[in-house]
Amino acid sequence: MDYLKLILTTPIIPENSEIFGVVAMLWWAFAVALMIILHGDWKDFLTYLLWSIAIGIGLTFFIIPGLIILAIFLWKYGLINIIAILLGPVGWAIGSSQGWLD
Repeated sequence: MDYLKLILTTPIIPENSEIFGVVAMLWWAFAVALMIILHGDWKDFLTYLLWSIAIGIGLTFFIIPGLIILAIFLWKYGLINIIAILLGPVGWAIGSSQGWLD
């Protein structure tokens, strides 16, 4: 069986998606807990709620699919090429921010 085709054609959201409702409720609970523990002020509640939503969106749409794509590339092209792909842009970003490439 072609595992790459299986990975690329598998739906991201399963049919039984009750877990997403549970995760959403946990994000709300997390935001309320941060509000109560840190300050107890409602303006902070909105800040922490927005941060928790941003973290959830980032995990859902960027980090987890990025790790899946990284695993596919690692399996297909090998470790050395993946290290070059990852460290090339990171090294360029660090070097340019420190002024090494000017």
